[in-house]
Amino acid sequence: MTKMWMVRAGRDSVYAEDFLQGGIVSIGWTELGSIEPGPSRAALEKLYRNAFPNVSDATIRTGVGQLFRFLWEIKPGDRVATYDRDKRLYYLGEIRSEVQWMPEIIEEMPRARKVKWSQRVSRDRLTPEARNSLGAILTLFLVKPSIEDRIVLLDWEQMQQLVAGLLKAMGYRTTVSRRGPDRGYDVFASPDGLGLQEPRIFVGVKHRPTQSIGAQDIRSFLGGRSHGDRCLYVSTGGYTKDARYEADRANIPLQLLGLVDLRQLLVEYYERLDGETRSLLPLKRIYVLAS
Repeated sequence: MTKMWMVRAGRDSVYAEDFLQGGIVSIGWTELGSIEPGPSRAALEKLYRNAFPNVSDATIRTGVGQLFRFLWEIKPGDRVATYDRDKRLYYLGEIRSEVQWMPEIIEEMPRARKVKWSQRVSRDRLTPEARNSLGAILTLFLVKPSIEDRIVLLDWEQMQQLVAGLLKAMGYRTTVSRRGPDRGYDVFASPDGLGLQEPRIFVGVKHRPTQSIGAQDIRSFLGGRSHGDRCLYVSTGGYTKDARYEADRANIPLQLLGLVDLRQLLVEYYERLDGETRSLLPLKRIYVLAS
């Protein structure tokens, strides 16, 4: 399972812009120099004690733990987040390299990994649980996101696959639209998979967590539909009031799903999801005593 890491951009996120422009995340401890791969945690602790002889044991354990994770536990392909406090934005990306010594980008934090930044999410759009999980004071830590937050981390192709997999679990056969010219929908579902049996369901999927769908988006989606079609629109950024009004007055049946709606359906039908779809959003059932 892909891990999600939080790497802070210095005190008060002072290096957030350097992270984004340089395409990196990085940490400091420059006194230790460039560490070659291989040292054990014990060897790293000895190196740390020699560089910082006057710090407490607790500080050493914390520092060594974060160094060890950045050097060897983070892997290319893992997801990563950082926070810009002034803009109240979380930036999300993917780790693209092993550790490199890059003082030319941030001299005080030269121990870096390359990152492909891909998304930004307003702090105000996160769930309270997510804000709490991202609020730790450590420079580096492993994030355990909520279900909604994990959905947000999917890319647009994975999001389409997730929606198609959910409809399969609900008893339909589905087809995901191929890349290329816009066909007006992203997923097609019907009982036989051919569209010869009703209902014929055309699905629009918009994976823009920071942008709500407006009325014009709804009108454009419905423009190519005909009598007898059924429509579903999935938006991780929610909908404007006008968009919901447009959906209510439409001549063709249209159901709007937001992020919370999608999470509720995924939990309800999770046991019926195929293995490929489950791999996009791994969940574990936990049982508790009823009384």
